[in-house]
Amino acid sequence: MQGNLSQQQIQRLIVLQGVVLLPHFFRFSWLVTVIWGVGALWQWFRLRNNWPLPGKKIKPLLVIVGLVASGMTLSGSGKLEGAASFLLVMAALKLWELKNSRDGFVLACTSYFLILTLFLFDQTLLMGAYLLLSIWLITMGLISVNGRAEFSWKAGLKLSGGLVLQSLPLAVVLFLIFPRLSTPLWSIWKESSAKVGLSDQVSPGDFSRLSKTNEVAFRAKFFGERPARSDLYWRAMVLSEFDGVRWRRAPRAKQLQEYYLGQLQSLHQLTPTGPAYEYEITLGATEQRWMFALDRPSGVPLDATAAYGGNIQANSKLHLPILYQLLSYPSYRMAGSISDFELDLETQLPDGYAEQTRQFARDMFKKYPNPQQFVRQVLAWFNQQPFYYTLEPPRLGNNPVDEFLFDSRRGFCGHYASAMAVILREVGLPTRLVSGYLGGEYNPVGNYLIVRQRDAHAWVESWLPGTGWTRIDPTGAVAPERVLQSVEEALEQRDPGYQSSFFETAIRDSWFNGARLAWDSVNNSYNRWLIGYDHQRQNEFLKYFGLDTLKPWQLAALFAAFMGIASMVALSALLLGREKLSAESMAYQAFCRKCARRGVTRLSNEGPIDFQLRLIEQWPEKDAQIDKITNLYIQLRYLPAQAKQRTELVRSLKKGVRSF
Repeated sequence: MQGNLSQQQIQRLIVLQGVVLLPHFFRFSWLVTVIWGVGALWQWFRLRNNWPLPGKKIKPLLVIVGLVASGMTLSGSGKLEGAASFLLVMAALKLWELKNSRDGFVLACTSYFLILTLFLFDQTLLMGAYLLLSIWLITMGLISVNGRAEFSWKAGLKLSGGLVLQSLPLAVVLFLIFPRLSTPLWSIWKESSAKVGLSDQVSPGDFSRLSKTNEVAFRAKFFGERPARSDLYWRAMVLSEFDGVRWRRAPRAKQLQEYYLGQLQSLHQLTPTGPAYEYEITLGATEQRWMFALDRPSGVPLDATAAYGGNIQANSKLHLPILYQLLSYPSYRMAGSISDFELDLETQLPDGYAEQTRQFARDMFKKYPNPQQFVRQVLAWFNQQPFYYTLEPPRLGNNPVDEFLFDSRRGFCGHYASAMAVILREVGLPTRLVSGYLGGEYNPVGNYLIVRQRDAHAWVESWLPGTGWTRIDPTGAVAPERVLQSVEEALEQRDPGYQSSFFETAIRDSWFNGARLAWDSVNNSYNRWLIGYDHQRQNEFLKYFGLDTLKPWQLAALFAAFMGIASMVALSALLLGREKLSAESMAYQAFCRKCARRGVTRLSNEGPIDFQLRLIEQWPEKDAQIDKITNLYIQLRYLPAQAKQRTELVRSLKKGVRSF
């Protein structure tokens, strides 16, 4: 392991590691990239110009610069990113002193760990494929370090590819039975990062901004009949506190949730008035706790809790994609009565706010004191007045609800839901804003719905006598197309200034759309069966084989026994298929190893005579010893000899190797 690497070996390591680490360079501080890049260029030119390695005065300076680079990543991103960047800096610094086989071995092994860290930040299908490619390339570099310097790229890729393929069965077994934790270990360090999606506090304009992105929010697969599009209201959060501009989850959310789980469940009896729908949701790593459900779920999945307002939240932040099943009743009626606790929470309004809107609500309520009739009249007013559904509403001032209802009359779903909630609260009807998604794109390839961020929607729920919490969507009164069609189709019909994006135009092409949906189906399967393979699904897998009752140590012992048997079978096959080395070959290999430790490594395509000439050129003072060892080996290897004479020659060869 101490022989010097050739120019080709070092250059190959630089190229392979550069390809492997490419995604890291875009994630960490620019200084980390500079350290690696300058080190790679310096090594490249050092080999061509025979420059010396960095001296003792330069190395401490490089370490200081590396620590600064790691600190920049840590302060700008998070602990996990900082730790990964520190490992990358160590690999970059090792590149500066890359010289012998040991250095190359350390660099290659460090690269394996750096490949693993890529998956901590990105678990997509493309990244998974990139990781397999990276493992393949670094394995080729490791083979090169271990003496295979002069083989071609084609031969190296073939050999390393074979090794990777041989390791896949073991990797699959480990993936299936290695104990899974409910929360990944790296989540201890991983900090929540800003992601596109719903927030626990929103203003009306937030929904119009979300509708400009095509990022997938989640996917839903129904078992049996799918609900009508008008019933595809996916609820995420109930927002009860209003300051005049923004809606927030109530600050008493924890106490409210406990109260809800205790008393409110007995007060609110849900009676289905339509069919139930069973479905499965694939939800990505949102770094949040809320989970999505079709209005209205009848239970909660494992590792989740029922939250206030019929919502569901995970017990911890979602650092990995999850898969869960639910049963929902889109059509329902609630019996019972509302508590004083909820009545106080869901009717509060800021003092001195939206006076024109509040007066309008009081005047209309005098004409229509029946709550159901009042709601119908307000929706009819929205429908009959010149309101416009648009993605680009004008900016509103300090009194946004009044300005929206009586001046601009142009808005998105958040504007209509917020105004409706103020009107209903003013007349004493408990009302809350619900944020979530509406609709979804059907994928016939995988038979599931794709719900994107552009499907984000807001509506209200109001407690009405006889029906309890009732969904009211004022957007549907202004733009009925939004309930029955996608947001793009509704905007095209309602907003003259709306222009379709490239994505919206492209998906209308049947060929492109088919390819896009097929690719999404592949991604969905990848997320469900690989990324979504958590401890719950592992238990289901083990149960299928009757192994779910085993304790962890019993499972580990079973795996160890399996690995022992597999190793014995593989070793037996290797030994049976391996040509037994002769005594002279083993002695000559020992001689080659001695030479490698002293800095001269025999090449894979180098014969004993060529190697002899190169050794004499390196050590002319030992030419007699080198000649004797080489001639004895050639005589034993290629010339016939009597058994007694052969024994004497082998003894002389071994003695010569020992004394070298």
